[in-house]
Amino acid sequence: MTTFKKLSIIFSAFILAYFGEIAVNLACGGEVDPYDYYVSYFHNNTQGDEYSSFAFTEMAYLYSEDNIENEADINSKEWAKYLDIKQADVYEVMYNVDSAASVKLAAYNGKSISELPDSLQKNTYLLALTKKKDALNYYTFAKSCEPLANATWNEWNPERRDSTAMETKA
Repeated sequence: MTTFKKLSIIFSAFILAYFGEIAVNLACGGEVDPYDYYVSYFHNNTQGDEYSSFAFTEMAYLYSEDNIENEADINSKEWAKYLDIKQADVYEVMYNVDSAASVKLAAYNGKSISELPDSLQKNTYLLALTKKKDALNYYTFAKSCEPLANATWNEWNPERRDSTAMETKA
């Protein structure tokens, strides 16, 4: 093989690799908007909320800090519908009781409602739970899992979750 052939092969390979890498860098490099495949009729960096009603996307809730619906309200509605009771009573028991009442509710077995605080003895949610044992079992199970699932995060003093207790609950 002549020197010219060798040099032309090496030069061709170098040029191919050089321009091939540039093409890859352009194809896979950074771009202005990596989420441009969602349907949107305005640029996502437009400041202000005056155009938010025109953002036709199923994920519009991701563009604001406000929750469209409160999870506690949704949960209360579903329990109220399932047990055919008032939603306010479900919300009161699940989300508005103090810590002492919460401890008593975690140990509640549905037999004697008189051991609960006076404010909860006429609650329609608790009365309905005494009639439906499967719902009561689910509620007490959820109450027992609550300390494991609702862990607060502190960056300065992180607490490790008790994974062995979670596995025994599962």
